[in-house]
Amino acid sequence: MADVLSRSFSFIFYIIIGYVLKRIGVLKKEDFRTLSRLLMTFTLPCAIIVNFSAMEQPDPALLFLCVLGFLSNAVTMTIGYLRGRKQGTHEQAFQMLNLSGHSVGSVSLAYSQAFLSPLGVVATSLFDTGNSIMSTGINGTVAELTAHRGEDGYRISVRGIVVSLLSSVPFVTYILMTVVAFVRLPVPALIVRIASVGAGANTFVAMLMMGVGLELHLSAGKRREILRLTAIRTVWVIVMTLLFLNLRFLSYEIRLGLVMAGMAPVSALAPPFTDRIGGDVEMSSTITSIGIIISMVMLTVFSLLTV
Repeated sequence: MADVLSRSFSFIFYIIIGYVLKRIGVLKKEDFRTLSRLLMTFTLPCAIIVNFSAMEQPDPALLFLCVLGFLSNAVTMTIGYLRGRKQGTHEQAFQMLNLSGHSVGSVSLAYSQAFLSPLGVVATSLFDTGNSIMSTGINGTVAELTAHRGEDGYRISVRGIVVSLLSSVPFVTYILMTVVAFVRLPVPALIVRIASVGAGANTFVAMLMMGVGLELHLSAGKRREILRLTAIRTVWVIVMTLLFLNLRFLSYEIRLGLVMAGMAPVSALAPPFTDRIGGDVEMSSTITSIGIIISMVMLTVFSLLTV
């Protein structure tokens, strides 16, 4: 437990470091975009390669767990779309991005590996497969289409959707590695060794990026909206927990693995995708940072009560 907690608190520590470095002038607000590009084009794809290379071939009967990760994103994207429908297309897109996605690999997986059997860890990982296909590309593309809907000269086309998806390096990497995993092609050791260097920096870059984007001096209106979105997200996590625990046809370990995956905070890609649509990066980073703290509390309490 001590190792898991220290790792989780290190996330908060580096978010604080990023914020402090911005406040004292070592980093600037504009550096958020540089860090997000580094995350999206290098460190996250490296982490995806390394994670897939270490993943065991799952039982095909459990592959439907991927669908649960996909559906969680679809539900929260829909909630954001409906909630923001009277507030303009850009606000709709912002809410869609900042209610959806799960940072399973950087937060929940540590708890799953520490407290559950290999079967529980597989359940967490399979949920993350469906989740990541959404959060690394589809969520951002749908949000972008929503944000620009109705603008003069903006036309939705199949080609535009494909180009948008392929512009997300993490999404392309995830799709390629998923194919590699399911056809059981070995990843060359040299590629894994090279990617492991970038993967080791991924969490640091993600947390530093959120710290740079974090802003504590927000207007009262923005603070209230952050609290509302955080509350909606938390309610959805509670609903998922109850649903997963009542899937009686699954073993107890699998259900625990699903619950831990669902308790992961909002995707760390929400702020970069928010920046991509011209949204409020400071609000997005604040939502994500608060989400990490809430997720840590929920995961810790759940682990102590059930494992």
